[in-house]
Amino acid sequence: GSDKIIANLYTNNEYKPDDTIENVYGYIEGDMYPDEIIMIGAHRDAWGLGACDDISGTVTILEIARSLAMLRDEYDWRPKRSIMLGSWDGEEWGLYGSVDFNEQQMIDGKNDYIDKVVAYLNFDMTVVGGGISLQGNPIMRELLLDAGQEIQYPYQQLQEFNNNPIGDNDSYEFTIYDTWWNFEIEPEKNNLPLTATNSDFGGFEYFSGIPCIGAGFYTETAYTYHTFYDLNGWLDIVDPKWDFAKHIAQYGGLMMLRLLENDILPFDLTRLGDKLVEWAGIDLPNRAQFVSCDIDDELWINLNNTANEFSNYTILFHEFIDENTPLANETDPENLNMENINYINDILKNIMKDLTLSPEDTEGDDLISNQWYNQIIWQSGSQRYPFIWGTLDECNQTKVQRGFDLTIRYLQVAIDSISPPYASDQ
Repeated sequence: GSDKIIANLYTNNEYKPDDTIENVYGYIEGDMYPDEIIMIGAHRDAWGLGACDDISGTVTILEIARSLAMLRDEYDWRPKRSIMLGSWDGEEWGLYGSVDFNEQQMIDGKNDYIDKVVAYLNFDMTVVGGGISLQGNPIMRELLLDAGQEIQYPYQQLQEFNNNPIGDNDSYEFTIYDTWWNFEIEPEKNNLPLTATNSDFGGFEYFSGIPCIGAGFYTETAYTYHTFYDLNGWLDIVDPKWDFAKHIAQYGGLMMLRLLENDILPFDLTRLGDKLVEWAGIDLPNRAQFVSCDIDDELWINLNNTANEFSNYTILFHEFIDENTPLANETDPENLNMENINYINDILKNIMKDLTLSPEDTEGDDLISNQWYNQIIWQSGSQRYPFIWGTLDECNQTKVQRGFDLTIRYLQVAIDSISPPYASDQ
């Protein structure tokens, strides 16, 4: 017989152009700062059955929600800030559900929440295996790393994921922080990978100016990713005791509690300042050199001076924060300097919005009017100061000049927000 096989394949695809994408939300109003929302989310649509991508993330946010609801129902706990949960639809098709949530306010004015969201935690593919994988806005780095030191790695026998040199001590139980941190380089060089538009934090970070976090156990290869083999049976192999699922929920829950309960939002503006200086002095000039675009020295000087000014003021601002941080055992609002706390939080929760294009700057200018990305300091991928970066290939000096002017103008708005004089008693 012949080795050749002829097969006829017939498919029957049902086209549904009028299907509705449906997000599902949960909400608990805060007790002290109800107009400041901490939001968590995961998408529940999938290619195939999606056990890893993203039932695992959906389980994470549901477990966090269940735990916080238990605190409320059984211990009469009320969060200081409001909690919002988003179960997104249509992520795999193009982040449709979460982008719609971010765009509604602009399009039809029907979103009563997006302007109140001060931080967003995204959980996508939280159980794949390996060490912890992190993405985030630089101002969230300290929160991610501090919380990571409090959560043990679930499978202590997998020492190949332990980067901590003291891990050779049999009595040491390494943490998920130890699986991420590179102990062989200088601490400041342990850069947090920036959020991109490969998951639902895209709309929050780049359209609305809301700082985001993404976390999950997925440094191992997701072999079943986007296939019909993404089944619970696969998760039984990579997480036989369901401890990855348990520990990522603990990690996310701990970060949620710190964002909800700290009177002053745990944002680190100094790290953002450091990165702005680095990107202005290294990344952007390297790009200009790579594409052979000569830039007037005065433009470089103005950008670097502005980035350094922002960085210097973040240090002064955090000194002011330290002076006004409530004692750990201080719980009575009457004993807190609420004027200063509210003043500080207003700056912290709006700093990324200060660095995001306002509507009047997004119309009628061919430099920016065709862009969905509103944030002016980085874009998904490698672009730093994107409204300058995007002009370098063409190297039209008029557009380059406008890119520098626009970027420096928004940096100056952020500088004005964090520069002295500060609130009362100063």
